[in-house]
Order: sequence, then structure tokens, then C-alpha cells
Amino acid sequence: LIITTKCAEDPSEQEQRTIAQKLKLRKEQNLFFSGLHYGTLKNVFGINHMLPNSETAIFMVTGIAQPSLFEKYLKMHYNLTTTLTFPDHHNFDDDDIRQIELKFNQISNKEKAIIVTEKDAVRLLNNPALSDKIKAHLYFLPLEIVILNSQTTRFNQIILDYVAENQRNS
Repeated sequence: LIITTKCAEDPSEQEQRTIAQKLKLRKEQNLFFSGLHYGTLKNVFGINHMLPNSETAIFMVTGIAQPSLFEKYLKMHYNLTTTLTFPDHHNFDDDDIRQIELKFNQISNKEKAIIVTEKDAVRLLNNPALSDKIKAHLYFLPLEIVILNSQTTRFNQIILDYVAENQRNS
């Protein structure tokens, strides 16, 4: 299996053929295209607070390798006003939390929220430095990898067949 990741939602047949030609696939190789699908915002701490809307000033905080796709999505769907990026796999320390809180407090909009990736939410969840105010306004955007071109069933079946075959042979 070869999976081309982070594709546009609907790559054209020409784009797919071009990629397949560049890869010089062998007959037994299967090429799939995958994309990112963002879910519904969730408060990191499960606090029942009104979800951000188009009027809410959004503060994006990330500790991921390539935040540009996440930022692009937030710009398209929300009122992104402020960003703060840290290196990939960043463990947020007390100084980082103070920096986040300071920037958050500088946002003048009455309605404001911090949005992080699901990966960063896990790192922030047990951080004792987070104030209750920040916790109430801290959301993550769930992310799902999807197989495009209505090929999910075929992709899953290839995986299941492989596993079944290799269980019998072991």
C-alpha cells in the first residue's frame, strides 16, 4: 500500500495519475489518497462553555511540526486573530503557560478562545499551571485521517485480508 497524505479533499483524476506515474507503481501496489477531516471543537477540560462562533477571537497555540494546515483551516472557519507556535512535541512549561495567558489577556474581544491541536491538548490536560480562566476557554479540534475517493472500504479490506493471511502463516 502506498498512501499519499494531506491531499486536497478531491484530487482530480489527472493529479492522481500524475502522482501514480511519478511513483512508478508495480502491479501489486495499491495507491490511496488521504486527507484531513476536522471534527467539532471540544473543550479540553470538558467544561460546558459556549462554543466559539464567527464573532469569537481565536488564539491558535501549537506545538506541532507544520502548523500551516491547522492555521489555514482556522482562518477559513473562524476569526483567527492571534497565534503562538512552539516546536514539535513541545512540553509546555510554566513560562509557556504564562506567555499563553498573557497573550490571551491582551485580546480585547469580549468573546475569545484558545484552540489547540488534539496532540497539544493531551500535553496541556494535566498541566497544573493552567488557570481556571484558561481552562474554560481552551478547545481542541479533533482530527481524523480519511481515505479519499470512496476507497475506505477497499483500503480496509486490503488491511483485513493481509492480517488474516499473516495470522494463518504464523
